[in-house]
Amino acid sequence: MSKPQSYKIPYQVANVHVNPQLNTIQGERVEPRVMQLLTFLVHHQGQVCSKQDILDEIWPRQTVADDTVTRLIFILRAALGDDAKSPIFISTIPKKGYVFLLKAKPIPSSLLKNKSITFIVSCFLLIGALLTWYNWPESSHKSSYHIQRSLPITHQEGREYSYVVGESFTGYFHKKANVTQLIVSVNNQIPKVLVEDHWQKKSLITIDE
Repeated sequence: MSKPQSYKIPYQVANVHVNPQLNTIQGERVEPRVMQLLTFLVHHQGQVCSKQDILDEIWPRQTVADDTVTRLIFILRAALGDDAKSPIFISTIPKKGYVFLLKAKPIPSSLLKNKSITFIVSCFLLIGALLTWYNWPESSHKSSYHIQRSLPITHQEGREYSYVVGESFTGYFHKKANVTQLIVSVNNQIPKVLVEDHWQKKSLITIDE
């Protein structure tokens, strides 16, 4: 069989988009040999391509087992969303080979350009929306929550957080450098340090007297 011409521009088969330069089918990257196989079959659309034809094209002057072609056809069918039992793209001709059923159509450069512009505009719109949300005035969020207690809890040096009020106790975490303290006051008594170590506790669940 004659060598296929070089398919370097994106093309479409049915509703499937192929980009040989990027080795992508419907945006999903495939291994180069899968793209070689697709290019070969598309170029010889309507003709029966034997396993030997495919081996000579993809593995010239090499000894490769026949089942390698079967595996490559399986991967290509999966990428195209094709079904061997009810083929749309690749039909198996028993004991002869494979035939590609549909013609490929180049994707107009104007369409590719429009898609690129649409993608770029979408990115800018998304970035703009994120920046708007990030810089939105604080007053616009006040309806979703209300302040229960202001921080800092005390005037100790460091960071205080996770203030908790229970039926008979209050507690909060105090962190300075690598030391985290769990400070609890039971029945409004003088606060005591219950935990002092080099790891940060994640939650305050229950404090027993």
